[in-house]
Amino acid sequence: MTIAERLMHIGSYILPSKVSDYARHIIKWEVFSERILENPLIIRHIPERKSIILDVGSRYSQIPLELASLGHVVYALDIEDYAFKHKNLTYVKEDIRKTSFPNNFFDVVTIVSTLE
Repeated sequence: MTIAERLMHIGSYILPSKVSDYARHIIKWEVFSERILENPLIIRHIPERKSIILDVGSRYSQIPLELASLGHVVYALDIEDYAFKHKNLTYVKEDIRKTSFPNNFFDVVTIVSTLE
């Protein structure tokens, strides 16, 4: 059993099920996958000036939280719930095919591993 699998197994006993689900996903995909390369690459290409950013497919992503922590105004868009909170982060439960945002509202749009 790998370290990640052990952590996920232990977490399933000590964390509430909703938190355990997020923890398992984050350990698997944000720590032990290509996200360790993708996330810094995305952040590096975001303008330094404070921007209004839309992140599409945010359910398990740390990108919206990281961008909000850097001072950007971030909208996390997903059809599933988003667990993280931040003063610069707004979660919107909508489908990307039909949103309530006006045209040209965002300075930047990020979408990682959502279209495939």
